[in-house]
Amino acid sequence: MKEGDTKIVVATWHTCANCGARATRLMYFLLPHARSNPASAGYGGDDISHCYDYKMYVCTECSKDRSCYPDGYEWSAEHRLDEINGKNAHIFMYWKDSKREDFVAKNVREIIAGYLRERKADGLCMEDCGCGIYNLEPCEHLDADLCVPARRRLCPNPGACGDSTCDDERSCFVPVGTPLAEWERGEEFNE
Repeated sequence: MKEGDTKIVVATWHTCANCGARATRLMYFLLPHARSNPASAGYGGDDISHCYDYKMYVCTECSKDRSCYPDGYEWSAEHRLDEINGKNAHIFMYWKDSKREDFVAKNVREIIAGYLRERKADGLCMEDCGCGIYNLEPCEHLDADLCVPARRRLCPNPGACGDSTCDDERSCFVPVGTPLAEWERGEEFNE
């Protein structure tokens, strides 16, 4: 690893140890007689509610089934996902390493969109046309020689611009690298 290297990680949801569904409970288990058992994480502790010798992610349904609890351990505590507002969601997710090769674009639009995201561009534009990254080529005539990566900017003349690079009445697409002062003066942009 050297400076400038990129590592791709993906936020991944833990799954139920019993059925493989999305986990909504994190259950902690301790060895029997945890406070007096030297082999337990709770040994000699006063408040051992956050200690565990074994932890297990389960779904709501499997948390009710005690037959899936690990043998030789006693239930200690559990964290629940608040499914209404997502409270505690961070407990149920982990970072999984991913390789750039794992991403396979399905088509040319995805390849272009990926390239634009890497360059922090908002879409494409050429002299008389502009489109956002989530709606590439709405005009159905992508010109590979003229379309360039673009950023969305506030329109200098909202509603009266008449420029077809405007995607609504408030913003227009300008080529990446166009100085803001040049855009505000309405100068023609060239990449």
